[in-house]
Amino acid sequence: MFAINHAAAALLVKRRYPDVSLVPILIAVQGMELLWVALNYVGVERTTTESAVRYVGDIHLTYMPFSHSVVTMLGAATLAWIIAALAGRPRLGAAIGLGMASHLVLDLVTHDPDIALAPLLHGPAYGTGLYSRLPSAAFLLELGFGVFCWWAYRGG
Repeated sequence: MFAINHAAAALLVKRRYPDVSLVPILIAVQGMELLWVALNYVGVERTTTESAVRYVGDIHLTYMPFSHSVVTMLGAATLAWIIAALAGRPRLGAAIGLGMASHLVLDLVTHDPDIALAPLLHGPAYGTGLYSRLPSAAFLLELGFGVFCWWAYRGG
């Protein structure tokens, strides 16, 4: 899923937790992406592209078992919730944890099967492959999701 729709998901979390500032929620929904960029930058994870990038299917998330594994995402979400709860801010923790977990769900809907179960676990990878199989449908799904988030947040 594109970054704009991860940010749109933050609107749903904000709607559920109106007392929590939007800033930590926005950081939470993009947290895995920020980790992915950092790990690509230092060479731990890899992204490749076709010689000509014409659409998102020409970008290949070749190796990203740390930033985008199911265990990493759910573990980070749970850890954030526990830390905030222990600090006396359980609603903040729940909002951050939910925002982080939403990243996993949204990526599973559109990614190629490139999401590992856990770092260093060589096994099946998850994702519907929607963008590589049906890019127009994936685009419409993303557009609809973004509009839905705006509507649910009561955007103007």
